[in-house]
Amino acid sequence: MSYKATVSNLKKHMIRKHPTVQLLHENVEKENDNPVLNDPEEGSEGTSVEVFSAIVTTVPPHQVDLEAVASTSKCRSNPFSVVQDESFRQYTKALNPAYEIPTRQVISKTFVPSFYEECLVICKEKIKEVQAVSLTTDCWTSGNNDSFIGITIHFVDDDFKLQTMLLKCAVFNKSHISANLSDELNTISEEWGVNRKVVLAVSDNAANIASAIKNGTNYRKTKLTTFQENVGDKNPKKLLQDVVTRWNSTFYMIERFVILEEAVRSTVALLDTALPQVTVEDWGILKELKTILEPFEDATCVISGQQYLVPSLVIVITGGLLDVCQELLTTNMTSSAMAVIKKLQYGLRNRLGNVEYSNTLAITTFLDPRYKTLPFKNNDAMERVKKNIISELADEISNKEPRQLDSETSETTSAETEPKKQKFSIWTSIDKIASQEGIKTPVKSSTSKAVIEVQRYMEEDILDRKKRSLRVVEGT
Repeated sequence: MSYKATVSNLKKHMIRKHPTVQLLHENVEKENDNPVLNDPEEGSEGTSVEVFSAIVTTVPPHQVDLEAVASTSKCRSNPFSVVQDESFRQYTKALNPAYEIPTRQVISKTFVPSFYEECLVICKEKIKEVQAVSLTTDCWTSGNNDSFIGITIHFVDDDFKLQTMLLKCAVFNKSHISANLSDELNTISEEWGVNRKVVLAVSDNAANIASAIKNGTNYRKTKLTTFQENVGDKNPKKLLQDVVTRWNSTFYMIERFVILEEAVRSTVALLDTALPQVTVEDWGILKELKTILEPFEDATCVISGQQYLVPSLVIVITGGLLDVCQELLTTNMTSSAMAVIKKLQYGLRNRLGNVEYSNTLAITTFLDPRYKTLPFKNNDAMERVKKNIISELADEISNKEPRQLDSETSETTSAETEPKKQKFSIWTSIDKIASQEGIKTPVKSSTSKAVIEVQRYMEEDILDRKKRSLRVVEGT
């Protein structure tokens, strides 16, 4: 057996084979068992011998090493492939030749999920303490044509430090329409608990994302619906938003707002947001606007119908709207409502004041058996269209009569060329007398025939306006 007075070999062994074991030094006196070699001078002084004891850490060494390696990716934003870098591996081996470097898969599947859960808990705890946040979002397409969406919030913490948290950055495979973007924003906001804390949203002002942010106030919509359900409304309604290119949408917005007056007032009182105050006078004006615009909405719906002949309705509807405006001016409405009525009346007269003199519109209205001359307010325009119709009808009659004469002449000629065969009939004498009487009857002109036809048409009863014009022409 070999005996060594020093511990150099032991040190090397511990460092090489047990690198994670910590060594402590203890000084003890070396006792000399050989009395012959006992030196009094040296015995009084004593000799130190280093004795090592091991203290094992409570954390598994492999876990400590894994976190140390993974922290290079976490703190310095290095890729997971750093563990495959040759210089990194050489450096690690130089520090600890016995250490086995983990693979990138071990880091991504073991450390990253654990770190994410830890970070998630910390962030949600901070968000709970925040009163208000601002939100930024954007969508983009990568070089591989993959669509992404990013959502970030910003807030000031209790130490007055600006904090930023990335709530989501992921592939967004849905169509980038405002409805899908709005759903995604609401989902992420509710998941992180900031749906009631967003006071400002920033985007690139694209139409789709701007509309998504504008219509994404899910909390307010929920409050309004909840109130209606609490008062017993089984079919709660939502507020409507107008569209610039559809004027009817403004009427629908006002109408719905007036219908939900009680619910809106109560919901606004429950919200912790400083919304503009709607006064009693404002509610009164809104109700008057609803009354004023309702006939115009009816007119738009009638003209937009697919089962109507629109030209015959233009004069009818224009005259009806002018009559409505005149009646509204006699009511006791506010000055604001009166200004709207006058503006509408001026627009109708300025744009559609001469529709009765349009030959096409006048003829189609006159020939519609539901209206005839009833919509005409100008007698000159009415007489003018009657003359035009009589003239058109007379031309049509005169064009048909020569063809009938030519047909009769050709029949007579062919009859004369054929050999006559005497035929005896009981009707011969009657037919001969009738033909002689017909010669004595004066021939009517095409114009007189047209006048008679128009007069017969005018003497017929006016049909129900609710009937479809094509059905009327068909005779059903």
